[in-house]
Amino acid sequence: MAAVVLKNEDGKYLINKRSEKGLLANLWEFPNCEVDSFGSQRKQLEDFLQEEFNVEADIENGLLTKIQHIFSHLVWDVDVYAGITKSIGEIPDGLRVVDEEELNKFAFPVSHQKIWKSYKKINCLEK
Repeated sequence: MAAVVLKNEDGKYLINKRSEKGLLANLWEFPNCEVDSFGSQRKQLEDFLQEEFNVEADIENGLLTKIQHIFSHLVWDVDVYAGITKSIGEIPDGLRVVDEEELNKFAFPVSHQKIWKSYKKINCLEK
């Protein structure tokens, strides 16, 4: 899997709500998708964002971090990237653009809490 923490020009973050059914139902997450080993993960993420959310994004070169989350019956290995939104069309249901304070009010699965924690740590080191 690959995930991306996307920020817009106003410093707000893009998050989406998971389906009402299935694993981690109704929790919030950073955009993510399954990727294959053929071609660029960044390109696959950018295509996914455009097709799924009508969001044009520029994902930074290089991996931000890797996380692993283990469920009782499966393992998620997630490559995490950072990027910026270039344009957002009509925002579909379940997608939100929130500032950091608002983001902390949403319920995220542990895997996406790990993503946020890594993102914040790396951004603090860069300042």
